[in-house]
Order: sequence, then C-alpha cells, then structure tokens
Amino acid sequence: MLAPFTIRERMANHSKEFPVELEKRCKEWFSQLLELSGVQVPRYYREVGKNVVDTSIHTMVDASQLAYAAVSYVQHEYEDGKVTAICCSKSTCCTYKSNKYS
Repeated sequence: MLAPFTIRERMANHSKEFPVELEKRCKEWFSQLLELSGVQVPRYYREVGKNVVDTSIHTMVDASQLAYAAVSYVQHEYEDGKVTAICCSKSTCCTYKSNKYS
C-alpha cells in the first residue's frame, strides 16, 4: 500500500546525479506524504467467531523499467460472504544502469 510513496525515494538514491525532472518528482512526492496519515492496516486476517468455508491466497506482480512489486492477499470465504486482506507485499527499484529517467 505504501510502495507508490516509498519506491520513488529509493529510485532517487540510485542516481549519481539528481536530474531536474527527478527533483520535481521528489518535491511532488513530499507533498503527498500527508496522505499516508489516513492509511490504516488491519492486524487480523479472519473474522473471529465465524466458520471459514474456504481460504485462498492470491499473488500479483508488476514491473517496469524503474521498479517492480509483488503483493499477496489472503481471502477467507464464510457462509455469508468473503473477506480479503493484504498479507504481504514487496517493492524495489531497478539498478541505476537499467533506469532511464528522461
């Protein structure tokens, strides 16, 4: 959930020079950090007191020339519906040699 915010900073650390366009993106990133105060992450994966009918894990991966990420969700099916929650995620930026900032 936080990867769109944190990956930009890590990408900037791989640059030997700090291009003007990247500086502009970083300032934009800093202005968006206040939005993180509204992020809430639940600490549970299933509902207490309900009978689980089925459980499944879904994993999605995406990549670009600048970064890549993966996220896994756990989904519990109950008699009256389904509940899905993020159980883990990972993101990282590519090495500087493979990046093209311009």
